Amino acid sequence: MNLWSKDEAIASLLNGGVGVLPTDTLYGIVARAADKQAVQRMYALKSREHKPGTVIAANVSQLVDLGIDKAHLRRVEKWWPGSLSVETPLGAELNYLHQGTGRQGFRVVDNAWVRGILEKTGPLVTSSANLAGKPPAQTIEDAYHSFGSSIDFYVDGGNLAGRKPSTIARLTDKGIEIIRQGAVIIPAYALVNLTNSQSTCPFCLSNKLLGTPILYESQALFVTMPLHSPIEGAFIIVPRLHTTQLTDLSDYWWKDMKAAITELPVKPASFNVTINYGQPAGQTLEHLHFWIVPREDGKPSSGKGLATLVKIIDNSYSGPISSIQ
Repeated sequence: MNLWSKDEAIASLLNGGVGVLPTDTLYGIVARAADKQAVQRMYALKSREHKPGTVIAANVSQLVDLGIDKAHLRRVEKWWPGSLSVETPLGAELNYLHQGTGRQGFRVVDNAWVRGILEKTGPLVTSSANLAGKPPAQTIEDAYHSFGSSIDFYVDGGNLAGRKPSTIARLTDKGIEIIRQGAVIIPAYALVNLTNSQSTCPFCLSNKLLGTPILYESQALFVTMPLHSPIEGAFIIVPRLHTTQLTDLSDYWWKDMKAAITELPVKPASFNVTINYGQPAGQTLEHLHFWIVPREDGKPSSGKGLATLVKIIDNSYSGPISSIQ
C-alpha cells in the first residue's frame, strides 16, 4: 500500500481522484461533491445504490455554493462546526449526489486537519471506508482490505477507534428528527424550537428582520432590547419558537428562561416580568415575548405595582403600540 501525503491527496481530488482519508469521525472514501464523475465512481466502488453518503464542508458557504438551500442549513447551523450530519431535501439537479432519494446528509466539520483539505478541494462526498456488510474501517489497513488498488490514494491518520460517529438528523416540515445520536447531543426541546418560523415576523431570526442586537442567546431563546420603547433599561426575552400559546413552551424552555434572567447585561435589583398575552392584553405581534422591566427607588412608579407602571407608560407614549413590540 502506497500512502499519500495530504497535499498529494488534495491534488488527486482536484483532478477527479477517489481515495480514503481520515475524516472528523472515521475513515471515509471520498470524492469532490462538485465532480459528478468522481462521485459516481465512488458510489460504484462502494456498490452503493440509493444510499447517498454525507457531504462534508469547511463552512456553510461551501454548501450554499454547491446548490444547497440556505433556508434548510440555517435551521441547524447553530450546531456547526461539529459532528452533526443533517439530511435535507435536494432537487433533481443534484440527483448524482442523492442517488434519486431526494435527500442528502451534510456536515460542517470542526476538525482542523480535515477542514484544511476542504478549504482547498471544496465539499467532499464521504462514505465509510468499507464494503457493504463490513464494519467501518478504524485503521488505514482496514480500508485497504476493502478497496485495495481500485482507488487512487490512501492517507493514514492512525487508529480512529476512539472517535464517535456523527449524530444523524433529518429535517422535516415539523422540525428535526434524530435518526442516530452520536457525538453531538441535540436536546429534546431543540427539536420543537426549530419549527413554525414565519416569513414576516421580526422575532423569527431566520428572517433577519430583528432591528435590535441580540444580547444573550441559548438554543431555546434570545434576549434583545425593545424597539422605540419609553421604558429605559428594559429587555425582551424571546422564544425561538414562533407561537402565540404559552402551552407550546416546554419545560426545557422555562429552564432557559430562568438562566436568561441571570445573564442579563444589566441586572436590576428589582424588576417585573410581564407578557402581553392575547389581543385584549395589548399583544400586537404573534410571537410570544416577555418583558423584563427594571424598577427603582425614587421613580414615580416605585412600590406601586405593575398596574401603575403600565398607566405611566400609556400616558407618556403616544406612538403606535405595534412599534413597541
